[in-house]
Amino acid sequence: AVHSIDIHNGVAYIGGAFTTMNGEAHSNIAAVNATTGANIDGFDLGIAGNLGKSETRTVRTVEVHPNGELLLVASNGQQLIDGVAGDDDRYGIALVDLTDYSVTPWRTQWFENSFERCSQGALQIREASFSPDGSQFAVVEKGHFNCDKIIMFNTVDDGVNNPAWVTAAHDSVFSVEVTNNAVYAGGHFCFVTPHGEVTSAEAPTYPWVLKPEDCNIATGNETIGEFNARQQIVALDPATGEVLDWNPQSNALVGVLDIEAIDRGLLVGQDAGRLNQILTGRHAFLDFGGTTPTFVPPFFGCTATANNGEITLEWSENNASSTVVRRDGGWVATVTGENSFTTTGAGEYVIRLREAGVTTDLTCVLDDVSPPTPEPEPPTPRENIVCTTIALVGGGTTLTWTDNDAQTQVIRRDERWIATPSNIATSHTSTRSNGEWVLRLRFNGEIFDVTCEP
Repeated sequence: AVHSIDIHNGVAYIGGAFTTMNGEAHSNIAAVNATTGANIDGFDLGIAGNLGKSETRTVRTVEVHPNGELLLVASNGQQLIDGVAGDDDRYGIALVDLTDYSVTPWRTQWFENSFERCSQGALQIREASFSPDGSQFAVVEKGHFNCDKIIMFNTVDDGVNNPAWVTAAHDSVFSVEVTNNAVYAGGHFCFVTPHGEVTSAEAPTYPWVLKPEDCNIATGNETIGEFNARQQIVALDPATGEVLDWNPQSNALVGVLDIEAIDRGLLVGQDAGRLNQILTGRHAFLDFGGTTPTFVPPFFGCTATANNGEITLEWSENNASSTVVRRDGGWVATVTGENSFTTTGAGEYVIRLREAGVTTDLTCVLDDVSPPTPEPEPPTPRENIVCTTIALVGGGTTLTWTDNDAQTQVIRRDERWIATPSNIATSHTSTRSNGEWVLRLRFNGEIFDVTCEP
């Protein structure tokens, strides 16, 4: 099975329950050229450790960080192996540095401490999703009430990586999508209870409880105390995990199996036919009131060339039912079976095409023989950004740097990712010592590396 694909910079990252890709050994995770399908040299990661249900090590999610430098891997395995000696345990979640396909130091003990309480004593993560700015990611899982959770983590590595918050669903959670406004989760549940911050150390003994009553698919359930009634789909506050008022409800049987956010709303996949009391079938769309993109027929444009007082118009060949030449808002000619026309007279020329009942105006751009205006030199004020490191007593390092307007800031040590502080931060403390520290800044698509001096 293939459970997840994400494409970035011409590479398709693939996760699932397989052992080979193109005849080469790849344990549940692989990377291929998105155009040719050929395996990517150097991507030699694999999942090990029998923690999943029925001893599977299935990868459920691969998702590229918004800055393109990290790959989030959510699996039901114990280890993500990169061939480097040392402690490679990554229970459930790992972050991969996409500059060299190495596993980053980020790790959490949450799933290591909690999975034995799940049904069949097995880790059963189902999906994970980055926030739009990449500062956090949400993970959902199933496995009886002790493990039916929506869990938010911070992407910045603080050396401990406890959950930012945990919200219980009391029944299976299959899907999750994080937007700026909400964490949307879907599954087979009817009550949701936020618990706020729960540390990994508390996971083995935290008093999770059963839902207060059975789910009623026909009529729904009512909120009972801290148990918020939400039928198969819920929206949570990204900052706290608290349940938001939004409550469309689904009559799904197994559950809401997938949620995808687009600019206008949510696409929802379920195994029944109603959402928000509307008959939708298996695929539903929750419209949040954005704009519908304008339909643009597949015409490619028009050019105009001046020569000895004549204007020659040329446009892409097409199968339009009618083609009209217009100048300054008025009709000039109707052309049939041609994709060029010569006329005289200065003005703004437009080719009006009509196909399948849709009218499209193509402005004919006159060839400009004047030299192009040189583009301004990119600003180079980055040379005055200073980064320093301070070795801490007992181990660890604090980095401080000059305030700047970078779109992203990444801290690297010995050419490996350590953390992605917010773009307003000017300091970061790490548990790691020694090594070459670099502050990587991204300005308008350009990357600048600033070496941090002691």
